[in-house]
Amino acid sequence: MLDFPRYRLQPRATGLGLVSWGILRPDTGAQVGIAAECRLPEWRRFLPRSWRGRQLEVREFPEPALVFRIVWPFGLRPSGARVFDALDERVGYFSGVPGDASGRFEIYLSRLVRLAVVSGSCFDAEFQFTTPKGQALAQVSRSDGPANGEWLIAMDDCLEHEPIIKMLLLAAVLVLTCSKL
Repeated sequence: MLDFPRYRLQPRATGLGLVSWGILRPDTGAQVGIAAECRLPEWRRFLPRSWRGRQLEVREFPEPALVFRIVWPFGLRPSGARVFDALDERVGYFSGVPGDASGRFEIYLSRLVRLAVVSGSCFDAEFQFTTPKGQALAQVSRSDGPANGEWLIAMDDCLEHEPIIKMLLLAAVLVLTCSKL
């Protein structure tokens, strides 16, 4: 699934109050993956939303092999999400929460190395992920206006053989999309 240079995230209805997206290739329209929020234990619904935590699993399509998962830890204060690969190894995390007072959203590798920052506002119809030195890594845009909810992600050519970085950038777009729900 992480072999392609461009992706389209298409929201799907689940009927259970959970979020789900189809991950498609924009050039062919073929589905290559699915991202779905995991159901939490019933007792957590009585907790305040920030205390519940969330988990989003990204799987291949049509084989349901796990590619990565995004975990929002629960606690008194919202904190950035963490990304784990299929072997449950932490590959990266995000500093801050989109829309908080600091306005910063940065992507880090698990080795505490800052990979990218959002260039522009992540709440605009179009923004970029850039390295700290200013090199563009991915261009993100809405496909057909805010009502549609579809996002197009175009990875830079330099990421052709970098599946972990593609994983983190795709996860970052999912985190930003979840924050708007």
